[in-house]
Amino acid sequence: MISKELIEEITRLDRARAAMHKPKPPQPRIQPAPVPVLETVAAKPVVVATKPHPVGSKYHQIFDALRMAVAAKVNVFLVGPAGSGKTTVAKQVAHSLGLRFHFNGAIHSEYKLTGFRDAQGRVHRTAFRNAFECGGVYLFDEIDASQPAALLAFNAALANGMFDFPDRNVQAHPNFRCIAAANTWGKGATMDYVGRNALDAATMDRFAMLEMRYDASLERRMAHLASNDYIDLAEAWLELVQKTRSFCHEHDLRHIVSPRATQQGLSLMVGGITAEGATIMVLRRGMEDTSWGRIRPRIHTLIEKAETIRQEVLVRGATPLIPRNDLCSA
Repeated sequence: MISKELIEEITRLDRARAAMHKPKPPQPRIQPAPVPVLETVAAKPVVVATKPHPVGSKYHQIFDALRMAVAAKVNVFLVGPAGSGKTTVAKQVAHSLGLRFHFNGAIHSEYKLTGFRDAQGRVHRTAFRNAFECGGVYLFDEIDASQPAALLAFNAALANGMFDFPDRNVQAHPNFRCIAAANTWGKGATMDYVGRNALDAATMDRFAMLEMRYDASLERRMAHLASNDYIDLAEAWLELVQKTRSFCHEHDLRHIVSPRATQQGLSLMVGGITAEGATIMVLRRGMEDTSWGRIRPRIHTLIEKAETIRQEVLVRGATPLIPRNDLCSA
């Protein structure tokens, strides 16, 4: 005979089994979180934000970004076309930080960088050593025109903070800052800069890259200074220079029209050269005949306009150009 307790236990097990097979109500579906799409480095160029500077400023628009990087003890690789003002802005950064400015151009032997001991035992110092040992902003200009093998010692100095000079080992000064200036990105020769070398990856790894382009506002101030503040002549010549520059880019010509051409052309015209003569001397220099034949008809009207204004300036009694040393182009 089955006891009452056994019947209750069997009933409980049956109910539990039935509950296990009972379908569960549908649960709300949770949407998976979207996976963020990561941009590759090459997908978008790096743009350095620079604060707009007032019209008439003597500083390039890249000045603030360069100054902050140098102040933060970051080695900067400054890339820009000829005449964009790389040397000038490096000097201005050094002055603003209260540091001495040291400079050298392209080197083809490591001894131009490290110095050497001559036959009498005297140690010949270099700009690099003076900056490295005593502090200051060191500008290695035209680094992409230097021999890559001569830069290997330079790499070690930047990476290790010490350098083995001919007479002794020297620790980097706390105020040593380094800027390298180049016309290319270290990849080798281009159509415009045919004498450049490809730089070693170890050299490029030591620097943060900063691009420096022509500053239209600064170029306008340069034009006003070079024309003795004859604004109408400066604006007419500036228009001619910028049009020529845009046409060269449009036709992909191997030709550089830098802000230096703005200064030189105005200096020539104020000094007595015609607008036609200044154009030939400054804007055409090095340009092939076929290229000039494509550019010349498109700027003819602007040349005549500049010459008309030049004649008006002469009638008003313009004096020869007075040298200005508060702004230079490099």
